[in-house]
Amino acid sequence: MQKQAAPVTEKSIIWLVAAVQFINIVDFMMVMPLGPDLAKGLGMQSSAIGYITAAYTFAAATVAIISAAYIDRFRRKPALLFATAGLSAATLAAALAHNTEQLLIARILAGCFAGPATSIAMSLLIDHIPVERRGRAMGKVMGAFSVAAVMGVPLGMQLTIWFSWQAPFVLIGSAGLVVTAVVMWLLPRGEIPNSSGKNVSLGPLLRQPAVGFSYLMTGAGMLAGFLLIPNFSTYFQFNLDYPREHIGTLYLVGGIASFFVLRIAGALVDRFGSTGVGWLAWFCSASIVYLTFVLLLDIPLWLVFVVFMSANAMRNVAIQALASQVPSASTRGAYMSLQSATRHIATGCAAWGSSLILVSGHDQKLQHFDSLAWMTIIISLLVPIAMHLTQYKIIERDA
Repeated sequence: MQKQAAPVTEKSIIWLVAAVQFINIVDFMMVMPLGPDLAKGLGMQSSAIGYITAAYTFAAATVAIISAAYIDRFRRKPALLFATAGLSAATLAAALAHNTEQLLIARILAGCFAGPATSIAMSLLIDHIPVERRGRAMGKVMGAFSVAAVMGVPLGMQLTIWFSWQAPFVLIGSAGLVVTAVVMWLLPRGEIPNSSGKNVSLGPLLRQPAVGFSYLMTGAGMLAGFLLIPNFSTYFQFNLDYPREHIGTLYLVGGIASFFVLRIAGALVDRFGSTGVGWLAWFCSASIVYLTFVLLLDIPLWLVFVVFMSANAMRNVAIQALASQVPSASTRGAYMSLQSATRHIATGCAAWGSSLILVSGHDQKLQHFDSLAWMTIIISLLVPIAMHLTQYKIIERDA
């Protein structure tokens, strides 16, 4: 008789999903700071980095939407293997680019695999972690964002200085292959829950009120965060005269603080629920944004950055923990795919919207940043409201 594989543990699943999230986040985040290096190495216009980033985001959203109806037909392990291997190969291919067009194609391919990879990994987490422990699990997984900010992106930048612009792509692509190997080794095929094996009808899924409200909270959360985050560095340097050489320290401190806040937020969600934590996150975020960017009070920037990034991290944990309760077992992959598309579309809209509102003066200072701050406060208010409505519809459905 063939010996059965040992059941995969919750801890192993959490670490695996966090690793997949880390690869995805660093793969997305590291390209934007490499703009000057890519312009020099490939002879492209520095402004083209925006198009490359947008192409990646659009590709991820498009594939997530297209795959939503089919993703639950496949078992988690082979689907995750396909997505992580494809993402790793596409990222390694970017290091072989000789011009802007080749880099653009490689990044589009990476986006095509990145969207499904995140969706499948989060579905895997929900499959294995009970609701009563899911807040802590989400807090640990979302810590990948903080680790990416503290370690991944700065390391990529340093590798560019030491070697070349190709080095970060080689590193993250190779790391992705390692994660793929871990997926192959860790997840026995028989241990992964199977769906009905049929396509998911998206119409009935999207008509569920809990689904619509949960996508509202997801999109509003991403909009509120990314209206400001990409513009912080420019605003701090030109409007507040913050030294360029200390910007990295701000991200380091903010990332470390977020890492610990994520663990606390997960415990708070498990104890008090997502909605309460969502309101706390909104109060902290809205307060620091209003005091710093509307009233223009002289608050230490390290404190501003820590409070904003920590509140953003807390909100993301609450959103993901509540969203995990929305889909049924047979529609988790479809639901997570559409949620991934929502996040990518909201991120793109935030970047596009902020570029329309902000104007650079003759001294390079950003104008109308207070308007952007007001938008952030108002949009982020939608998150706890949508959380309340989502929770109400879940209770109503289960009753």
